[in-house]
Amino acid sequence: MSDMQSVISGTVIPKDLAGVDGLEVGFNPPSSNECRLLITGTPGSGKSTFLNSNKKLLMIDVEAGGRTVADPLAMRYTIPPSTKPVDADTAYIAFVDKIIARRIKGATDIEMIGFDSADELVALFQRALCIRETDSASPSLLDIGDIGGGHGKGYAIVREAIANMLDRIHRAGLGWAIVAHTVTKTVTIGKEEVQVASLAVSDTYKSMLLRKCEHFLFVESGVELVTPPPTVKEVKGQKIKTVHPPVPVPCRFLKTAPGGIWKGAEAAELKVRVPLADRIKLPQIDGFGTFSNAYTEAIVKLMENRNGV
Repeated sequence: MSDMQSVISGTVIPKDLAGVDGLEVGFNPPSSNECRLLITGTPGSGKSTFLNSNKKLLMIDVEAGGRTVADPLAMRYTIPPSTKPVDADTAYIAFVDKIIARRIKGATDIEMIGFDSADELVALFQRALCIRETDSASPSLLDIGDIGGGHGKGYAIVREAIANMLDRIHRAGLGWAIVAHTVTKTVTIGKEEVQVASLAVSDTYKSMLLRKCEHFLFVESGVELVTPPPTVKEVKGQKIKTVHPPVPVPCRFLKTAPGGIWKGAEAAELKVRVPLADRIKLPQIDGFGTFSNAYTEAIVKLMENRNGV
């Protein structure tokens, strides 16, 4: 067997290591369905609609709101109502592991697992843990902050359970996408209190999600001015053309930076791995397909830059 060589980097894998599973060189970007996405935006901006437009996605619909999205191509799963709250987290983990097992056996009908939403998933996992850790004789439910004697142990247990699940999804060759709501918080900067927007989860979970994701993207709703086509009427044998003024039309955008009052908008909380356009207009239908096309264009651009084209 000859040496394996990267087309772009020129790095060579030695002959005796060429058959090692997991060892590779060069620029090998994942497909859009294999990406790890964190999607946020204000309520009603279209986050869930965007992800549910991916027919290769299975949505873990913790909020049970997938029935009302505008472009429901994805499959969705919510644990049965008969599931006890104490078993809710393990029930979701077991189902995700079932999808992972199918993928490992060669199934290709599902390429990405979504979660809607991060804050609801965290709350569900925390409640299940608190129920398990509460003494049966206790009159009240144990607080997540008091588990294991405090010191954040309860938060760490939930954080690692979710992180490990995301890692197993990724290692199986599946992508994942998480919808995260936003909240407005008051923080102190210097001597001033200011309003900022951030994810609706505590910092321990937010840091984990930002570390694990490849692309942190923002769905924003807005309006754009569209000029209607002119109309022509015939009056007394003469054609009269009427030009109409621009009218506002609702639209949605997928952005790589939020702007506005977003906390960390300058650097720390912005993350993309390929040169995506700063703003991608999303159609009402097939928003994920539009993202996939933009992602492919960004990959081509990056390869051209690396090759010096």
